[in-house]
Amino acid sequence: MGMIGNLIRVSKEDLEMFKADSGKLENLIYNEANLEADWYLDLDKSWEAIHYVLSGKSLADTEMDGTSKVIEYVIFSDKVIDEEQDLGYGPAFYNDQERVNKISKELNKVNITALMANFDGKKLNEANVYPEIWDEEDSKEYLQESLKSVIEFYSDATDSEQVVIGFIC
Repeated sequence: MGMIGNLIRVSKEDLEMFKADSGKLENLIYNEANLEADWYLDLDKSWEAIHYVLSGKSLADTEMDGTSKVIEYVIFSDKVIDEEQDLGYGPAFYNDQERVNKISKELNKVNITALMANFDGKKLNEANVYPEIWDEEDSKEYLQESLKSVIEFYSDATDSEQVVIGFIC
């Protein structure tokens, strides 16, 4: 099955509820009825490649300490909901509304066509970008569609004044 990246959009109030009781977050994200909701984005296995093409860095080379460029927080964050919670591959992390707005602004500057024109799947594989399939025939289109979804997702979060929670399961 592998490591699947996910993002959800929630209100600031819901974030505070999840921080107070992270079990409620688990109930929400593992409810199969929610998997098709517009506030739930399944990135499948494209999450690290998205990070790489936007930031130019692998996750191993990225410091999640609050000092990174805002674009480096699209998939992961230095803000954790519950350090003790394990949703499959660690705890959920979040970007507050202020950072979501900044990320969305940066994402809206991305020219996907130009970015993907420079796509080099072998380079991603050499950087050990999960799942190391990036030199396969359909990988470029797969990543491009995922990028479009992420940009739209953050735009919707900004428009709705929501925070973004991410997790790997």
